[in-house]
Amino acid sequence: MPVFNGQRYVDEAIASVVGQGFDDFEFVIIDDGSIDDTPSILAAWAQRDARILVHRSPRNEGISAALNRGLAFARGEYVVRQDADDLCLAGRIAKQVAVLDADSSVVLVSAGYELIGSDGRSRGLRMRLGPPPVIEYLMNFSNAVGGHGQVMFRRATVLGLGNYRLEFEFSQDYDLWSRLMRHGQVVVLPIVGMRHRLHDKRVSIVAGQQQMSRSLSISRRNLTALLGHEPDDDEFAAMSAVWRQTDRRGSAAAAHRLFREAYAHFKSTNANREHRRHVRLAKAHAWFLSAAMCAKRGHMLDAIAHLGYSLLWHPAGFATGAIAVAGRLARRTGGVLAPLIRLRHLLPSPRGEGYKARLPM
Repeated sequence: MPVFNGQRYVDEAIASVVGQGFDDFEFVIIDDGSIDDTPSILAAWAQRDARILVHRSPRNEGISAALNRGLAFARGEYVVRQDADDLCLAGRIAKQVAVLDADSSVVLVSAGYELIGSDGRSRGLRMRLGPPPVIEYLMNFSNAVGGHGQVMFRRATVLGLGNYRLEFEFSQDYDLWSRLMRHGQVVVLPIVGMRHRLHDKRVSIVAGQQQMSRSLSISRRNLTALLGHEPDDDEFAAMSAVWRQTDRRGSAAAAHRLFREAYAHFKSTNANREHRRHVRLAKAHAWFLSAAMCAKRGHMLDAIAHLGYSLLWHPAGFATGAIAVAGRLARRTGGVLAPLIRLRHLLPSPRGEGYKARLPM
């Protein structure tokens, strides 16, 4: 666990790990040059629990460097990631260890997570499920595994890949997962393994532009490997705008060309009809969310085009996209549309299950 000036939440984060009911672990904490009360909090925990090992960096070096320090100090076969502002839910570690123990081809195990506010109140669930080949394919477009603090991986495999890359600070998780998936399977368990805290100091807020830039470069690298050539600039920008709902006008046709080319490559190597259906659902779901973004910005012709592509990719994905948007509205209107949220459980799931809808309201 890396931590920098984490005095507000780190005590609770540590308590959530040591209270797992799974005792066969060491808890390596890297204090990345904190200048608040974090060092004293960590010292107190290390004094009362011998499993906790605290190492302090001489200066603040950043998340990737701190993670690499942690990997160097760690001695375990498996590495559990934990962030200093999140909570590890009981039972998660044991279930992920069981997966890695049972199948040597699995290199990364993730889970769903609950979003909570700075006050600890629930803000909803994020369950990114799907068969490993589907997860691997969706990683071409964004981080389909999700965040960082709900995963477990094989330490030796990551060391063999050169650890975390410093140049991908803020998206080091997406970069590492993308490299790992070429060396084994990525499994996402149908459990809630973490409570992820939303607050105004998290990376996606304080370094959002840098994070997006690095994430897009990783997506482009992944697509280049899939297609066997560099994606066309216009098509890549259009596809990214649809997938990430950033409202790029006139993007529909160019985005669809790249989605179609990528899907053709997927079909050529995967004959599983259910896997193909998962992928089409994901595309349809993303198109609907993008349509909603266009409509919100008043770009109605673009919205209509995006809705058409959503239906073309899969009608059920169109429906789940509509319900995702309705659910967001329901939370903002005090539950007036709450019945629509319950309907989502009766429909096939996009991207394996509840893909994170990024529709600002």
